[in-house]
Amino acid sequence: MKPLIENKRMGQSPQHWPEICKQTKAMILQNKLFHEDATPYLYVKEMIEGVRTNTEIRYVFVDEGQDYSAFQYEYLKKLFPRARMTVLGDFGQAIFMQATDLAASNSPLVQLYGEGETTLIRLVRSYRSTKEIVEFTRQMLPGEKR
Repeated sequence: MKPLIENKRMGQSPQHWPEICKQTKAMILQNKLFHEDATPYLYVKEMIEGVRTNTEIRYVFVDEGQDYSAFQYEYLKKLFPRARMTVLGDFGQAIFMQATDLAASNSPLVQLYGEGETTLIRLVRSYRSTKEIVEFTRQMLPGEKR
């Protein structure tokens, strides 16, 4: 069985591995999982029960893509092998220290789909909370002048 992703640190345990194992075991005993364990759990479950793919899905849309791991992207591709993918993300809004830099030449998406199948579109203007939006919504607050 070929691993889903190649681990460049194969044979090396992460720092604090015994504590990670202890916490994960405690969660499993409560029928819970940490979010970062969900995708590996589903992967192992499918290796035991059989892989289920959906070839009818033609498009996958991912928001907050900077917070997905390389493993999660590979798992999505495995689940939906015929689908194209659009990923939106802002590295500046990453919630995890190990956030994925989607614009990097070695991003998991470029490695997964290849440079010829990957297009980066960099948006330079934000439409979140423009002056007009802030002024409009401010009028809805109690006590604000209209």
